[in-house]
Amino acid sequence: MIAIKVFLVISILLFLHEMSHALAAKILGLTIDGYGFKSKPYPHFYVSAERPRNEFQKYFYLLAGLFSTLVWATVCWSIGWTSYDFITWAFIIQISTETNPFYSDFTIAIIDHKIHKLIKTIPTKKDYDAIIKKHQFSIQWYIHFILWATLVISLTKYVPHLI
Repeated sequence: MIAIKVFLVISILLFLHEMSHALAAKILGLTIDGYGFKSKPYPHFYVSAERPRNEFQKYFYLLAGLFSTLVWATVCWSIGWTSYDFITWAFIIQISTETNPFYSDFTIAIIDHKIHKLIKTIPTKKDYDAIIKKHQFSIQWYIHFILWATLVISLTKYVPHLI
């Protein structure tokens, strides 16, 4: 039963995450190109907006979802809802997913930053693929992985009676 509750809360968090991207796009004056569900590189929902005009807009848009999750986690914690194990687990899973070094908005922000430093024009898919290949398993990637693994372990120790 707890798995169903966790799944339902994660579904709500995913919706709020994507709506935060949409809200960020609207605040920045960006046109929303689409939204929906993709199966690659793993199944996920998405909001697509026109390309941000500068670095601030790019990071504001990309990190809006993570910021939203952290705000909702703080709200739930402050009103005592994290005393429900399924809500705590949903936030642990969501935060772990949103900050992972394999594929997340956080990782996309890192890749975009590297591309911006190397390529002054609008990058192509080939440019992205090359930078991603270079980034994966680099020193920076391993640092991200170690920090991420530490975060996941720390969060799961918060609810040791479930593990």
